[in-house]
Amino acid sequence: MSDLQTQVDELRRQLDALRGVVQGSGRRKRWPILAMVGAFLLGGLLLGPIWQDRSIHAAQDEKDAKALVCSSLKVVNRDGRMIAALNGDEDGGFLRIYGQDGRERMFVGVNVKAGGGLVMLRDPLGSMRSIWQVTETGLPSITFRNAAGLNDVFLGSSANHWGGLLNLNAPNGRSGAMIDVNDIGEGRISLFDKLDKVIVYAGGNGKGGSLRLSDHDGRDIANLGALDKIGGYLELRDSMLNTTRLNVPMMESLIRRMRELAP
Repeated sequence: MSDLQTQVDELRRQLDALRGVVQGSGRRKRWPILAMVGAFLLGGLLLGPIWQDRSIHAAQDEKDAKALVCSSLKVVNRDGRMIAALNGDEDGGFLRIYGQDGRERMFVGVNVKAGGGLVMLRDPLGSMRSIWQVTETGLPSITFRNAAGLNDVFLGSSANHWGGLLNLNAPNGRSGAMIDVNDIGEGRISLFDKLDKVIVYAGGNGKGGSLRLSDHDGRDIANLGALDKIGGYLELRDSMLNTTRLNVPMMESLIRRMRELAP
């Protein structure tokens, strides 16, 4: 109230000063001028606090603004072409990134069927080249594709929950090599022929290391491994699957026999 009274007193003082300025003018001209000036000053006096209050509220609103709420958001380049889009669907929110040519380069969103996160990367021609995802069962994976759209590399967790899995494919998409973990927690490597048949297997067998060689018909022709309390062993099979087996005790017996027969 004291501030308003001070402003009113100042207004009266200015009006008195204006009367002195216009004393040389006629009465008919004097009061219209004073009325106009007084109205101007009075308007400034009354509207000044309102403008000040609005400025304070605008600054406060800007300070409190922390979120942009919208159903979709698009970003365009100087030519008006869309280069990014933020949207949503029944699975959740997603972000699409486009090149200057208008082709999609990246998709970031939610996997289908209420799955986990999903990232899809495309090459300049728009072909899908890499997929990073977490499925609805919680299995993460990264897939790399060739220009034909076939998987070259798969890196992820095995569906049987035994551990990690790395699968390397040929250009036709067929498995060439796989590294994973078996059901007892030991590592293994499998090499495949062009018909997806295992021709080399190396891994743990619960008793030690094991190496198995197979022909293109999938038949084991050679096995090399370890046995508990015995040592290493070797198995060889002919085309009729007749087996010849050698192990450490047999080799020791054979060596002793050869020494006995030596002259």
